[in-house]
Amino acid sequence: MLLNAKPADAQAGLGEALLMMTGEEFQDPSSDQADWLRWAREPGHALLLLPPFNVGPIVSGLDWTAAFAQVTPATAANAPLAAMLAAEVSFQLSGIDGDSDSSQGHVWTSGQLNTRFWKAHSDSGLVAATTLPIWSITLLDSGLLVQEWLAALFSHVGKAAETVVTADAEAVATPTPRDFAVMVCCYAYGVGTPDALVAALQRQPVQLMDVRGFDLPDIYGRLHAMGLVEERGLTTKGLELLRQSAFWGYAARMKEGV
Repeated sequence: MLLNAKPADAQAGLGEALLMMTGEEFQDPSSDQADWLRWAREPGHALLLLPPFNVGPIVSGLDWTAAFAQVTPATAANAPLAAMLAAEVSFQLSGIDGDSDSSQGHVWTSGQLNTRFWKAHSDSGLVAATTLPIWSITLLDSGLLVQEWLAALFSHVGKAAETVVTADAEAVATPTPRDFAVMVCCYAYGVGTPDALVAALQRQPVQLMDVRGFDLPDIYGRLHAMGLVEERGLTTKGLELLRQSAFWGYAARMKEGV
């Protein structure tokens, strides 16, 4: 359980994460509930709310409500964690938004819920609430059982799509020396197409760059795919990359001579 934690930015590199906090802490009007929910919607993230709860609505935008339990619930034999905690359950959960996993004992035999989870869409993270006090000392020697229950809940979390970079994609993403030579000309002459580059070079009394033997259509296609050139010359991204390269000094001098 992460006490007094703060929601992490989606780009913070946490990857997959399960955050647990008490319902009453989450329900507190001064809490950053919107930030917690925004974090929980990210793929690979899960927010689990544990008892105790404040009686009433639990999560803004969902119909979940918490109330004090009236009777000790009875649970099915295939839900060992819920069975161990049944006598300690002090709250009951109501609401139809989201889902429950009956195979993990999320529903008592009476049909009353003890756990509910909700996802914005199939690939998103989730927010869940349970009335099971999984922090109970009763489970002190049942850590594996708790881990299995949490893992089953986390299995419903949407996973971020993996980006597979092929060898061809890596080649496209890295300008070659000839690519940089063409970028130097694009910067110096303000051109962004093969024909315009050839015409600009032919107008120079002394050709400072020899591009004979260059496959200009292929080079321009690659530079365009990387977002480094456009018809009028280098893009902002292309100019910044050129400035950071070893070719920048030559490009600046070449432009001064135009």
